Amino acid sequence: MNRKRVVVVRTGTANIGSVMFGLERAGANPAIAFNPQEIVDAEYVMVPGVGSFGSALEQIKGTVWESNIKLRVERDKPTMFICVGLQIMGHESEESPGAVGLDVFPGKVTRFDQSLVVPQQAWNFVVSRPGARFVDSGHAYFSNSYKLDGFPEGWTGAEARYGSTFVASVERGSVLATQFHPELSGKFGLDILRRWLGVLPPLSDEGKVTQFPEDSRKIPRIVPCLDIKGGQVVKGIKFQNVVSAGDPSESRHPLRSV
Repeated sequence: MNRKRVVVVRTGTANIGSVMFGLERAGANPAIAFNPQEIVDAEYVMVPGVGSFGSALEQIKGTVWESNIKLRVERDKPTMFICVGLQIMGHESEESPGAVGLDVFPGKVTRFDQSLVVPQQAWNFVVSRPGARFVDSGHAYFSNSYKLDGFPEGWTGAEARYGSTFVASVERGSVLATQFHPELSGKFGLDILRRWLGVLPPLSDEGKVTQFPEDSRKIPRIVPCLDIKGGQVVKGIKFQNVVSAGDPSESRHPLRSV
């Protein structure tokens, strides 16, 4: 298979490891960008992000990195943003007063209602809007306390509900941004990456699920975890009599130090 090369922007607040592995599973050949010119020249570029709105902007705002990312979007070159990556495309966020986003589109990112548990760290159902080519309706994994409330003019995507309806993804042409983590969303997320990479054909509106199912968030959660001691995976009972179980680099699960 001819693997598409994807240049990944290191924002300083991104879960690079899981993103790179997700891209590999989707059929890509990912590489970290070390020079902002790579952002202009690459066929595919990904801008992941975790943490806060302000911290995700620190290393790219006001630099050549910012201008080259925005240039890609203006030229409709295949570019994807993940999680906080979507939020920094807007103008501002309640999370980081005074911080100015990339201004790819106007919009303010707001916090979920105070009555809700945050972050929303769970699977949630997303509903694909008409015209969306990359994100189908289905369950995706979210980890967010803030959200974009409405679609920018000229953009489509998908919606989700947590207290109220919010933007789960936005897309226009070859540019895609997801509030959820496709690299952590199983086959649903891998298919999104594959459509963006051109490995799978784009979606049509025919046959799309267009409504939220009842109790869409009541699904089981399985959170794998490995215990690490001295650089090795260990097994034991209540952290006693632990024995080595191998090299953690052989696993792709989240890690916990002991």
